[in-house]
Amino acid sequence: MQSSLNLLLICLLAAIPSCLSQQRPTVQLEADPFVSPGSVVKIRCNVQGVPRPVTTWKENGQPLLATDRIAFEDHGEFHLLVISNVQQTDSHRKFECHARNENG
Repeated sequence: MQSSLNLLLICLLAAIPSCLSQQRPTVQLEADPFVSPGSVVKIRCNVQGVPRPVTTWKENGQPLLATDRIAFEDHGEFHLLVISNVQQTDSHRKFECHARNENG
């Protein structure tokens, strides 16, 4: 019998007035909230904005660093947080995708 884990995903944007010719970042998160222990989960963060936003990942409000189980992929308008060998303890972690440009 396989158990599953729930992951909490949060999307945050800084609020700064935007210019007419530019666009504040928009962020949309996509991930399967149920994963099996030992599997790989990819959390997708869709990011758009003009100029192109800088995207960062955080855990519990702190910058998330790459490890032997955590990797980041930048694919232009979307970014992936890849967690390998998912553990039961990962269900208590809170991951955030932040996008920011000069407009917000």
